[in-house]
Amino acid sequence: MLTLAFADLVRRTGLSGWVSVPVAATGMVMYDLVLEQIAPWLDMWNWEGGSIPLKNYAAWFLLALLFQILLKGTGIPVKNRVAPAVIFCQIFFFLLLLLFFRFFT
Repeated sequence: MLTLAFADLVRRTGLSGWVSVPVAATGMVMYDLVLEQIAPWLDMWNWEGGSIPLKNYAAWFLLALLFQILLKGTGIPVKNRVAPAVIFCQIFFFLLLLLFFRFFT
């Protein structure tokens, strides 16, 4: 879902061709950056030592890049009217949760 949604979001910016691939992969990592901050409070997962290792983000980027390359290579159309709304709603939701847990718990 994230691969398709970010590919469509980047397509809407006017970027075309293969340059859109690393941009969409970077967007996926930015999404993960927000999610990783709230995940321990939601008991989704925890990191040993309490800090998120840099290799997590490197692995996210490499996998996101691979998925974006595969999607681009297949030529599957990525036009989706709701994709940007889904991404922004999820990020907004996780940011609200993050603010709540940081300031009210």
